Amino acid sequence: MYITDPADADMIGEVHGEIFSAIRPAATMVVVKALLRDEWRVEIEADALVPHA
Repeated sequence: MYITDPADADMIGEVHGEIFSAIRPAATMVVVKALLRDEWRVEIEADALVPHA
């Protein structure tokens, strides 16, 4: 996860934990100066494996 304001770290971590609580993926949070769009405060990069149906 890339965040622009360190003050948001706890809130973002809590929401990430709620959404991914059953999966518990490895995660890293990094504070950056800016994201692609000025209005974004967090960007999450994710990889997923979808099994064949």
